[in-house]
Amino acid sequence: GYIRAVVDIHFTEDNAVTNEGQSQRAQAMLYTGTVDNPNFWLPLGGSHLDEGLITEAYSQSDSSKGDENMVEGYLDLAAQTIAKAEGPSGPNPDYLFNLAAYLRSVGAEDGHVFELEHKVRSIVNKMKELKNERAT
Repeated sequence: GYIRAVVDIHFTEDNAVTNEGQSQRAQAMLYTGTVDNPNFWLPLGGSHLDEGLITEAYSQSDSSKGDENMVEGYLDLAAQTIAKAEGPSGPNPDYLFNLAAYLRSVGAEDGHVFELEHKVRSIVNKMKELKNERAT
């Protein structure tokens, strides 16, 4: 499952300060997986995912990059999970693609989201290619 919560978000840009010197904030709806969700995982500790996958992702990367490489491995695992997951409201890639499109439309730069979007899109496209090959 997942839960919904309304959370305060705080803007970090210099122009996001009010005349009174307070940082601007807004409220946003946050959807987050719960530990009973088979796709729930914490990228930097604890997971329902096979720990062997994490080790494999890390071992296949360039170990000279250290922690940066570990993050890349986690992004790959997240992309694989998102690409294959579907909930009652639809395919998870759609949520990510819509989030990335919205961020671009408001001029927000989020390298993490955009890199994840790229990885998921690549996996989804490859899955479509394989499905089409098998159908012919």
